[in-house]
Amino acid sequence: MNKTLWKIFFIALVAQLTSFWILAIPDTGHEWGKSFIFFCVSLVLLDKYGSTQKITNIILWILAGRLILELPMRIFDFMDCLPSFYITIVEITAIIAAGIYYKFRTAYVLIVITIIAVVLNTLIPPIWLKFVESVLHVSYS
Repeated sequence: MNKTLWKIFFIALVAQLTSFWILAIPDTGHEWGKSFIFFCVSLVLLDKYGSTQKITNIILWILAGRLILELPMRIFDFMDCLPSFYITIVEITAIIAAGIYYKFRTAYVLIVITIIAVVLNTLIPPIWLKFVESVLHVSYS
């Protein structure tokens, strides 16, 4: 294995571990915070290593670093982890969006990514919460 890819993996893991405090921000603040962190970390890693590594490899290793601690929990107890699954979706989308922006680097792509971020981080969370409440038969309001 390439040492650079392991470095990318551990940087993503550290970003995940050091950003847990953002989940304490109420309403949609934690979606915005986590997606912004992972978009920026991914973009920095792509800028730094994009000339020596394939973009897809970098994205996959960032995703692996982001998901390594979460996967066992989700595999063994998915339904109890369902409320927080949306954060994972938002972060994965932010990482992929950073890869798309890095590849194309146009204002149009940035505008589309911003619109997607607004929809995912502001409009969808209340809908997700209602979905989770209906599936788990609990009330989070």
